[in-house]
Amino acid sequence: MTNHVAHLDKENQTNKMVNESLTAELERYKERIAIFEQRLNVDLNKREKLIDSQMGDLIRDRNAKLVAFQQEIDTLKETLSNNVKEKDSLSKTLTIFKTESKEKESKYWYRYQEKNKNKDKTGQNRARDRKEREKTRPTVPSDFIGPACNPLNGPDQSK
Repeated sequence: MTNHVAHLDKENQTNKMVNESLTAELERYKERIAIFEQRLNVDLNKREKLIDSQMGDLIRDRNAKLVAFQQEIDTLKETLSNNVKEKDSLSKTLTIFKTESKEKESKYWYRYQEKNKNKDKTGQNRARDRKEREKTRPTVPSDFIGPACNPLNGPDQSK
């Protein structure tokens, strides 16, 4: 039995040494894991910061482009609105000019017709007056006035 107790003590000491060795090795592994986790956290923090920075830059660029695009849209809307207003104004002006032109054309056409009526009347009057003058023209003997003064003979042919 003493042998057996000695043997168990020996085994117990061996187990204690293995246990201490394994505990020390476990502590080393735990420290290495803590260091790796810390490095990983540091790497992740750096990467997260880098990604956050890149995302912030990307968002600012997109927002700047969006603002520029919105300003361009607003400028185009304003230009289009001005063009529509100008077109409407020109259309109204053109309509006014057409109306005035038609009124003037009608006015001048009326005057032209009145003038032609008067011309016709005047032409008829002239023809009638000429016939009446021919009827009422006194006959003057050509030897009394002389050939140079007779309007019926034309220009002076004696010279």
